[in-house]
Amino acid sequence: MPLSKDMLEEFLIFENKGSISHLAKIGIVNKNSELYRQKCMDSTYYPFSIALTNGRVELIATSYETLKNWIIGINLLVSNKKHIPKLKQLMDLNVSKMPC
Repeated sequence: MPLSKDMLEEFLIFENKGSISHLAKIGIVNKNSELYRQKCMDSTYYPFSIALTNGRVELIATSYETLKNWIIGINLLVSNKKHIPKLKQLMDLNVSKMPC
């Protein structure tokens, strides 16, 4: 059975612009609804991304606690970025000492 034009358009929206913000903007998702809030509260996976100079990294935390730890760690790195070269050097030393 061929896809109808409406179904195809809906598929393309989800395929190409499936972000929650976009879906809310075009009226498919109501971020203020009680159902949406409940589904968010029931979620066990927390996707997030980190913006980099040359793109971004997409990650998924498997619990809210893990997400909070990522946020704390990233905030510490950003607020102490002057120490990053020394930390990198220490990490490289520790990795080179690890047995293969």
